[in-house]
Amino acid sequence: EEILVPVRPVSVVEVRYTAADGTNIVMPEANYVVRRRHGLSRIRPASGKTWPELADDGLIKIRLSAGFGDTDPDLQIARAAILVKTAAMFENREGSACLAFDALVGQLKCRWI
Repeated sequence: EEILVPVRPVSVVEVRYTAADGTNIVMPEANYVVRRRHGLSRIRPASGKTWPELADDGLIKIRLSAGFGDTDPDLQIARAAILVKTAAMFENREGSACLAFDALVGQLKCRWI
């Protein structure tokens, strides 16, 4: 089973759960895998591992770090797209198409698939 993280972009900082005996445990990074598919992160047990036995509440707490880093290529493309679109809207107030913006948005879509 996978846990789908419905926020993007994110990186997993910590996976914590309450064990059957009631203790709070931080799951070792070697016990799970985080994969990014279709722009979303998915967390599943590592090869040969299973999810641990949980307490009655069945809760797993996942701490995430969300957002782009300053040097992330996706952020650079998004910034360029915003600047191009803003300049095009300023120059062409009647709302003509902006092919450069469309190309940059296309690049982002390709990177997230």
